[in-house]
Amino acid sequence: MGVPCAKEEIDIAKRIGKENHKCRPIIISLTTTWKKMEIKKNKKALDNFPIYIKEDFPPKVIQKRIELQQQLKIEREQGKKVALRYDKIITLHG
Repeated sequence: MGVPCAKEEIDIAKRIGKENHKCRPIIISLTTTWKKMEIKKNKKALDNFPIYIKEDFPPKVIQKRIELQQQLKIEREQGKKVALRYDKIITLHG
């Protein structure tokens, strides 16, 4: 990805899910938000690999995001440039 990450910048790294499954997600907690944003910006570098990166949210936020998906779709069909950030729909300028 081109994002250097020192051992000290990783707070927690652990696999989740049952041990007998071949593909198990890994949760990584970083010590700085800056490093997280840098990794998220460069995640397109992984397009040629069978892995992906996505942010983990609390259950309440996940539920809110599910509820906002339909509204997001409607606004995009109207030609608006909108995105889902955390638990809100924001309008993109530009």
